[in-house]
Amino acid sequence: MRRRNRLAIDAPVKARDLRFIRRAEPIRLSPLSPEFEPWVEMFGIDDVPEKASWIGRPELAPVSQQIPYATCLSHALCRLQETLLRKQGARQSLDADMFHQCVTGMNCTTGQPDPATHVRFLRDQGAPAATGSFKPDDSCPVPLPLQSRCNRAVLIMSADQARETISRHAPVIAIMTAANRFAAVKDFEIYRDTGTDDDLHHALLLVGYDDTAQCWEVQNSFGTGWGRNGFGRIAYGSCRIIAGASNPGFALY
Repeated sequence: MRRRNRLAIDAPVKARDLRFIRRAEPIRLSPLSPEFEPWVEMFGIDDVPEKASWIGRPELAPVSQQIPYATCLSHALCRLQETLLRKQGARQSLDADMFHQCVTGMNCTTGQPDPATHVRFLRDQGAPAATGSFKPDDSCPVPLPLQSRCNRAVLIMSADQARETISRHAPVIAIMTAANRFAAVKDFEIYRDTGTDDDLHHALLLVGYDDTAQCWEVQNSFGTGWGRNGFGRIAYGSCRIIAGASNPGFALY
């Protein structure tokens, strides 16, 4: 599949793509390696605002569209690293699908290893630069861009920690579960789901929150045809987002 076909990010998610997304090997939700730093109070003692959002900010990396395999975590990680680089005044487009190849050592049809493997690879080795010519059987390029490495990876274990990180640092990666209907979210409706379904195991970016509306704002990797131009809202307590040690989030630095 050529990049020009899969990067039609203004197109709606197609039913055939969703079949692959649903049938992909699930992201594992087991407790993660203790090698990642625990979240600690690092922003001072000021109250966290009731609402914060990265939507519309120039630092936020643009919405992308994953190929129809389980590459959502790679997209979330690469978009977050691009956002951190933009905060520093640098612009580097990273290839999320090739990054998945680098992590798995195989191809994009093989599903996901556990999240810790992806995060460790980005921290220690980095991600490949986007070339516009990726194919699912390409091999990982060497060396990887030095600036594509993140400096630190921190576990986010509670909603309060996620809100503080979003309001004072950057978006947060979240792993979630949902029913199939999540793939058809339209506009900026608040999505509600118990997260007990095994239909869709997914990773995305928490890019904002609203305590009045009791919801997270998210950037998804289903292209701009999902939600409102690739952004949506998920109710607090839905989809097992930031559900403790068995389903934490990640902050990158």
